[in-house]
Amino acid sequence: MSLSSCFTFLFLYVAFAAAPALRANAAPVEIKAVAWNLEWFPGRKPKATEAERSAHMAAAQSVLRALDPDIFLAEEIGDWNVFQQLVSVVPGLHVDTVSAFRQGARGPISRQQVAIASKLPANSTWSEPWKSVGAMPPRGFAFAALMLPNGKLIFVYTVHLKSNRVAPGSRAADNAAKREESSRQLLAHVNDMEKIYGDAHIQGVLIGGDFNTNEDRPEWKGERTLAILEQAGFRNCWRPLPPVQRLTWRGTRRYAATTFDFFFLRGFGHPLARLGPSSEAASDHHPVALVLEIPKETTAHAEIPSSQGARPH
Repeated sequence: MSLSSCFTFLFLYVAFAAAPALRANAAPVEIKAVAWNLEWFPGRKPKATEAERSAHMAAAQSVLRALDPDIFLAEEIGDWNVFQQLVSVVPGLHVDTVSAFRQGARGPISRQQVAIASKLPANSTWSEPWKSVGAMPPRGFAFAALMLPNGKLIFVYTVHLKSNRVAPGSRAADNAAKREESSRQLLAHVNDMEKIYGDAHIQGVLIGGDFNTNEDRPEWKGERTLAILEQAGFRNCWRPLPPVQRLTWRGTRRYAATTFDFFFLRGFGHPLARLGPSSEAASDHHPVALVLEIPKETTAHAEIPSSQGARPH
């Protein structure tokens, strides 16, 4: 798979029967999803030494091994190879997709990519930059349609939305507008995928990652990035936990710890996210974990269509 393209297409022909259906008397299966911003992985800074890269890899692998996710959403990943090395410590966890976004329209490949790995078979996966419309947000999203044990699909997205760094000649409100535009484009893609696959085949949709905003701090009170998703029927999996229980970013001497990392969910009931175990050597963000209960499936279905031939939104 080449990382020279901004698009990563994997069209895997997975029959609906490939994932065994649960028996009628079987209990629901639990699937653990983890989202984690790994802070310039590996190295924790843009120009890390080989020793710093190795130390960061070891620290992150130790945390990931303890988390043992079934679905892993990662941000600030250097490239496919380092992500594959990272997830190799968890038995059964394989890389589904890693983005290859550029710095600007024609710049070099960025060292801050988004990625998905899982223990589930994939029907289709790819990554795609945000469209250059409206506020023109940077980066993009990674997507995977994964087969659940009951034979249905979960749509998985990971994102790393615009940071709060204010570029010369711009305003903080410009960053908020870029994040809001990302939410709108993300919903458009979800709608396209639901039309292609059909509601009967889809168990639910999971969106996770670093949103670089929240509703707690006054500087983001007027921003609608999170509200756009909730108004479309997605549940913020931190609700109703208070801020002190969901400080995903550790903060700095200048800025207080806050919540930047979220899971949004449609389907699967009302599970609550939680902070996962971590270490400062691994990232300035805590991993966020979410356990999904997959209901048993008692009826037979036809083969799930592949998204091959469909133009990704």
